[in-house]
Amino acid sequence: MRVSPMAKVSTFCENFEKEFGVGIKCHKGLSRGHMADPDAKMHEICTGQDHDRDFDLDIHCNMKVSTVEEEVKNSMGFLVQILNADGSNADNDARLADIQRANA
Repeated sequence: MRVSPMAKVSTFCENFEKEFGVGIKCHKGLSRGHMADPDAKMHEICTGQDHDRDFDLDIHCNMKVSTVEEEVKNSMGFLVQILNADGSNADNDARLADIQRANA
């Protein structure tokens, strides 16, 4: 998944859900206590990342939630939480494909 640093957080969340079939919640930087503003640009919530290029995420549906969250943190410099259909945080040991099926 390619993400422009100029994209809005809300656009990233919508595109993530379209591509992987699960919701995602973004934090500002590496702080769990600060949710990202949906109207903020991606480069505004990233910590310690080069903003002159698109971000590339290597995510697949057979990955565990914890692995996906770590991939976003390492590639883009902010924390995320994968969500169940009801908006609660997904189990870290679940795979994206399992959450997709449960959401269907």
